[in-house]
Amino acid sequence: AQHARPPARPAAMGMKGALLVMVKVLPLAIFIRSACCKFELPVFGCDGPLCPAAIGQPADCEPTANTAELKAWCENGWVPWANGLLEQARTAGVPIPAEVAATCTEADGWHLMKLIGAIEVAGYSLLWINPEAGAFLLATVMAGAGPFPMTV
Repeated sequence: AQHARPPARPAAMGMKGALLVMVKVLPLAIFIRSACCKFELPVFGCDGPLCPAAIGQPADCEPTANTAELKAWCENGWVPWANGLLEQARTAGVPIPAEVAATCTEADGWHLMKLIGAIEVAGYSLLWINPEAGAFLLATVMAGAGPFPMTV
């Protein structure tokens, strides 16, 4: 028995597929770098020093969102914002126990920072298997980042 060869894909389809992958991979790979820094991995410049400009001090450097800077932002920016949201929800009648609060310190293992990193990884991964869900998660992370300036 002779097997029929599948029809050859036109070169245009190959180019289109490659272009679509590049559109997904390159610009959105910033989420992978961001997640690596949130998980304290020493890759992609995540292990760089804290730029004083990242915490509102004069400096000759530019913040790069490395791990040291993310820790400062988490502890001094994200936590107060998250706790403010929890308090607003309590005031609106949502039954959230008073002992529930966001924390982000070395003592707690930077949990909030790592949670956000996990959401970024999940969102980026979902782009490949469920693009709508992945886009929703990544858009939510970006919307949550909107209220924060680069300094705290």
